[in-house]
Amino acid sequence: MTEAQNLYAKPLAIKGMYTPMMVVSGAMHSSNMGAVDKRISDDSKAEAIVTIEASGKQSAAGAIVEAKIAVQQDEKIAVELTIAAAENNITTAIKAGELKGETVTEFAVVRFLSRPVAPGKDGKAAFEVPRGKDWKAENVYLAIVARDPETKKVLGAKRLEWKDLTEAKK
Repeated sequence: MTEAQNLYAKPLAIKGMYTPMMVVSGAMHSSNMGAVDKRISDDSKAEAIVTIEASGKQSAAGAIVEAKIAVQQDEKIAVELTIAAAENNITTAIKAGELKGETVTEFAVVRFLSRPVAPGKDGKAAFEVPRGKDWKAENVYLAIVARDPETKKVLGAKRLEWKDLTEAKK
């Protein structure tokens, strides 16, 4: 996760990485929720440059996902794909610090993050996502993100629910 966070440092001219910090659409970073909300709202109205079709199946070790991109503008645009597995509704009992004794429910906790992959000439890329033993399948989803390899700006994204992936045929 640190490596992924550091990938944004250069293109966004971030002098020091910190947590919590959000990178929104690969184009801005902030911990100011007003600025983040505005950017998300503005970006949700924009048309994606890259669309992603994806399907997957569960395997004994996790999931196998195939993604195919379609570029809406210049066909020569460079794209890299990353897949993340995230889980919602994780309950954590806090054992130390100012919130000691409290219980929190966390959302969008990244459990797996792939290295960036360049799609082949056919626009396809494949990912293997290992499944953690403690994951609750009904709370896990996969996010496939297409980015510009240089600027890290998000060009498109697709979400798949883990529970909707078909079982692999034996």
